[in-house]
Amino acid sequence: MLHQRDAAYDEGYFAVLYHDMDASCLEAIQAYRPLLRPEAANTLLDWPLNDVVHAWENRVATRKQERWLADLRLCYLDLKASEAAWDAYRRETAK
Repeated sequence: MLHQRDAAYDEGYFAVLYHDMDASCLEAIQAYRPLLRPEAANTLLDWPLNDVVHAWENRVATRKQERWLADLRLCYLDLKASEAAWDAYRRETAK
């Protein structure tokens, strides 16, 4: 942003999407925000993924979009769906 050759943008934002149960991610965001200049502190956005998915639920217009959103929810929010794989991974890496 600061070094644009042809000033195409006046402002920019950085959004961090994180799982609602990932407290360490939110803590990291909260620890990082004070390091930004005061006028830039509101350009760091923290978005719990569940809130984003919920907002998109009302905006999907096609079956393809519905399937994509369902896949996203399954992949990133439904922790029970991957619990067996996670347990297997932990057992394997503990060796």
